Amino acid sequence: MKKSLLIILVLFIGCASFVPIHTFTKTGFGEKRQPFPEDCEIVVLSSSPKDLDYEEVGMCSAQTPGGGMLYDATPKLIAELKECACVNGGNAIVFSMNQVKESNMMGLEISQQKVKGSATVLFVETK
Repeated sequence: MKKSLLIILVLFIGCASFVPIHTFTKTGFGEKRQPFPEDCEIVVLSSSPKDLDYEEVGMCSAQTPGGGMLYDATPKLIAELKECACVNGGNAIVFSMNQVKESNMMGLEISQQKVKGSATVLFVETK
């Protein structure tokens, strides 16, 4: 009984790390912006806009399970970064494909791949 309970506990802890996670670090001189709903519209950019006024809000870092040879987890990573931007008052992110992929071994030799990445969060003034 104790052995099966231990196995269930280890599997539960391993599965708990499959939840996407993001963190936010405020940057810039401006005041903290009001959050938008988690599903707000976010524009994904590859560089800061040159012809629009914008304020840098902060940096979002995220990780999501998956990736590797079977499928590309980059869309899940970008979705997590977009959610982070929304709840921190941004309406755009500057994302580059410099994410780090890593594989972690769990106690039962179960491999868990994670895709990590970061993006600069902007609030762009639209006309």
